[in-house]
Amino acid sequence: MDEVKDHLDKAGIKEAESGSVLALEKISPDEMAYLLKNDKKTSELLSEAIEGKASGAVKGGASVIVTGMKAELDTSSEDILKMALTPTEIVEMLSSAKTIDVVLELKENKEETGETKTAKEEIAKRIGSDEDAYYFDCDLYKMVSGSADRIKVTEFDSEINISFTIPDEFQKKGRTYRLIGSHKDVATGVMSSYVIPSEVDDKYVISFVADKLCLMSLVYTDDDIKAGNAAAREAAEREAVVKAAAEKEAANKQEQEKLVKAKEELDKKLADAIKSIEGNAELDATAKAAAKKTVEEEAASAKKELDSKGSGAQTSVNASFDNALTKAIEDGKSETRKRADSTVTPDQQETNNLAINKGLKIDQTGSKIRIAWGKVDGAENYDVYVQYCGKQFIKVPDKTLKSNKTKVTITKIGGKKLNLKKNYKVYVIAYRTVDGEKITLAKTITGHIVGRKNTKFTNVKSIKLSKSKYTVKVGKTAAIKAKTVLVDKGRKQLSDAHAAEFRYATSDKRIATVDKNGKIKGVSAGNCTIYVYARNGYAKTVKVTVK
Repeated sequence: MDEVKDHLDKAGIKEAESGSVLALEKISPDEMAYLLKNDKKTSELLSEAIEGKASGAVKGGASVIVTGMKAELDTSSEDILKMALTPTEIVEMLSSAKTIDVVLELKENKEETGETKTAKEEIAKRIGSDEDAYYFDCDLYKMVSGSADRIKVTEFDSEINISFTIPDEFQKKGRTYRLIGSHKDVATGVMSSYVIPSEVDDKYVISFVADKLCLMSLVYTDDDIKAGNAAAREAAEREAVVKAAAEKEAANKQEQEKLVKAKEELDKKLADAIKSIEGNAELDATAKAAAKKTVEEEAASAKKELDSKGSGAQTSVNASFDNALTKAIEDGKSETRKRADSTVTPDQQETNNLAINKGLKIDQTGSKIRIAWGKVDGAENYDVYVQYCGKQFIKVPDKTLKSNKTKVTITKIGGKKLNLKKNYKVYVIAYRTVDGEKITLAKTITGHIVGRKNTKFTNVKSIKLSKSKYTVKVGKTAAIKAKTVLVDKGRKQLSDAHAAEFRYATSDKRIATVDKNGKIKGVSAGNCTIYVYARNGYAKTVKVTVK
């Protein structure tokens, strides 16, 4: 409402010092709602509405009517309106031409069906054998002009004071009267009866205070009958108390049995959930541990809720548990995929390196360097780095290509045309991006090549192997013998300062390993391939059988 107050202040709207509540001819519902925050002003406005005084602030009208039995409301009409009407209804009535009637109706009830029958049965439980009863409805309705609907109001924030004259046929000296009501709780829907505190004067006017209106019973008994049956009634009441206690104890026992069963079912759901999580192949160990912790915490929380709300909450806690399990598994799958995408095992790295190096080819013709490499599964991009030998690679790649491209042509280094007299070094990285971070999947060896116009050095043309197949026993060794064939036999190849003349890699180190000197060692029975790389990335393969 601060915005409304600011609006009033900026518009120069002030409250009148006397006379009408507002010195205005026009007022919006929002402005009216702001004024209704003041309880005193609300009463003044409602009073004007009841008296039918149309003013700048009050446009509509209101009335409080009592019908049926001879009765009176001992609570002011303004307070009745405030209890019966919502703030919205008050604002709409005061700021428009609507009229709202609030009617208190007391009339005899002879109905014996449906909820009325149930209500009377509840009241009858409180009526003694020496008592009689007269049933009547005590209802409050509100009716808005222009609508035929009667809206019943059954519960109030404050108490209403009501008095009515006992019907003539029930007036008798020496007779005792009391009131019993039966009310259906709005929240739970449970029907119950209760004694309504009341007083009767010598003119047979009975007064009572209530915060809810309902079916009521005027219960009466004559003193002589009452005295004769007092002992029997007291015994009956004691019996009723004992019976009620026994019923309560039985109900508590039944509830405890239901709770035990509900918790046992929850324990079974938890055991099944953990089994399901452990057997889920789409979850890694970390995800499984997190999911199990989630459902265990959810089960513990569900048991606390059962203790707090009773066995009636079983359906809701089971549904919550099922939802928590589903979410835990789905979250676990997502996290597992992320970890899988962002983690490359050493074995995967070796496999990927073999794949990317398998297609590695670097040559320099004309004024260009042409580079090709092998495709790596799962790669999203390839970064290509090129630099002159003797200089450090820069962090920014010279070229970045999508996964469907495995070759590129380089015409410049550092933004300048290639110096064809110099030597070059090249490597390629395959990667994917996970949550903004580059995950390297594979890297080629660094290939070194000689520029076309270099007069001192030449490139490797091919590799000659003394043997292309080796058979070794487990634990035994064999040496690969290799020679390079140069493009120009009159020139030298690059030195070891660039890279070793030969570099080696095995396709399966569980079968056979190979060291930097080309020595093969059998590890376990099987077959694998050894790759021999020249300085410029040219490769040959050796087949190895371990027995």
